[in-house]
Amino acid sequence: MLRSAFDRLASVRSSRRLMHIANARAFVDRMTTTLLRWGFQRWKQQDLALAIQEAEAAQQELLRALHHVTSYRQTLDPYAFARTSEE
Repeated sequence: MLRSAFDRLASVRSSRRLMHIANARAFVDRMTTTLLRWGFQRWKQQDLALAIQEAEAAQQELLRALHHVTSYRQTLDPYAFARTSEE
C-alpha cells in the first residue's frame, strides 16, 4: 500500500514536472517569436529608410546629369531650342 502511494506521488510529480517543462518551452518559444518579429520589423524599417535615401540620391544625380546634358546642348547651339519651338 505504501509502495503504490509512493508510485502515485512520483507519477503526479513527474507529470507536473513535464507540464512545467512544456509551459516553460512554450513561453520561451513565444518570447523568441516576439523578439524575432520585433527585430525583423526594426530591420525592415531601417532597410526601407536606407532604400528611400539611396533612391533620392540617385534621383538627384540623374537630375544633375540631365541639367548638364541640357546645358551642353544649349552651348552647342543656343538657338536650337528657339527654332524647335517655332516649328
